[in-house]
Amino acid sequence: MSDMVDLKLSKAELKKKSPDSIDEPDRPRFPYGFDLTFHKREVEMLPALKAASAGDEIMIMAKAKVTGVHTNEREGSKATKRVEVQIQKIAVAAESGKEFAAGFTTKQ
Repeated sequence: MSDMVDLKLSKAELKKKSPDSIDEPDRPRFPYGFDLTFHKREVEMLPALKAASAGDEIMIMAKAKVTGVHTNEREGSKATKRVEVQIQKIAVAAESGKEFAAGFTTKQ
């Protein structure tokens, strides 16, 4: 498995996106679309979420399927690429969780 990558936006990236709101304390510091929402059904299926409190950090391991790859090239600019994925299986543990020590299991 590859190393974890920190997706937090730098101040320069935030300023480029919205220069007027760089100092807002509640401004999202991560790219749009990287929030996961778990509802009652999923919380019941993932015990680590039952005990979670706001501010806790958790570890997530997931298996996902690439559902789309889009490349956009415009005259005078670099080509951009977007990849869409659908998470199909997921495991969640407290950040110090020993649950991941044994690896990802496929229990249903």
